[in-house]
Amino acid sequence: MTGAAAIGSFDTATFTTTGSKPNGSLGEWTHIVADGTTMLFYNRLDGSAAIATVTPTGLTTNTSFQPGSFGTWTHVVIHGSTILFYNRDHGASAIGTLTPTGFKTNTSYKSGSFDHWTHIVADGATLLFYNQDTRDGAIGTLT
Repeated sequence: MTGAAAIGSFDTATFTTTGSKPNGSLGEWTHIVADGTTMLFYNRLDGSAAIATVTPTGLTTNTSFQPGSFGTWTHVVIHGSTILFYNRDHGASAIGTLTPTGFKTNTSYKSGSFDHWTHIVADGATLLFYNQDTRDGAIGTLT
């Protein structure tokens, strides 16, 4: 809510802060996914995004995308550099590749191509699609 962030490292018992960003410096991102030190920040409210690199003490923005650049997605999941964007309201999705300096859409699926899933969870390339209202589920592979 404030746009503040901390950077650090985990061990089995603690989190050690090694860097931080003050309130407001990261904007209002609704989704954050990472492939190693490359991170995609996405705002589903306006379709904007940014790609950044995390270092042990900070965060460097490599590329920014204006509102509307990414469309409106309710879910974002990642496996390696492959990202699935999905909209549960109309069943559309897109799959693309994240790099430290950009994003390339590889495949798009129009409205109605997917069912209406309320949750998507990734375990590696395996995805679980689940609808909490109907209790329906499906499993797929993100490639």
